[in-house]
Amino acid sequence: MFRNDPRTVASDAVQKFAEGDSVVIAERPEAGPFAGRVGVIYGWTKPSKSRKGPVHGNPARVASDDFAWSVYFEDTGDQEWFAHYLLSLVRD
Repeated sequence: MFRNDPRTVASDAVQKFAEGDSVVIAERPEAGPFAGRVGVIYGWTKPSKSRKGPVHGNPARVASDDFAWSVYFEDTGDQEWFAHYLLSLVRD
């Protein structure tokens, strides 16, 4: 595995994706205007260390998991951070 690979730093509770994976954002209020949209994984971070954000998701859960995925939306050029539980892999 690569250094800083999310598979080595994420807890078992954090769903694992790879850069370039297509994901759909859950239809939940904490997803805001991104609910139901499809984007591409561009990376990940530990918000407590990187100070990246804001992270879409339940604040208590985001803080306890301390893990966020960067999702890029090609149609608008937006890049946002999301808690893992708001993302689902898009299957071909």
